[in-house]
Amino acid sequence: MRQYHGKKMAMHCGSGNRVGAAIALRAGWLRGRKMDTAMERGRSHGLTKLEQEVHNRLLVPR
Repeated sequence: MRQYHGKKMAMHCGSGNRVGAAIALRAGWLRGRKMDTAMERGRSHGLTKLEQEVHNRLLVPR
């Protein structure tokens, strides 16, 4: 993600789950958002089944 930080990019996922995960991780790691805000951003973009994994990864500082 860091190599694309500040650049436009396109992502696709049939269910949106992986895109939502990436959005949440970007919000938390690169934009410094709080956990609840980052997770909500992910959910609004389709994060579902990967929610616990994303939550665990956001607990580790970057």
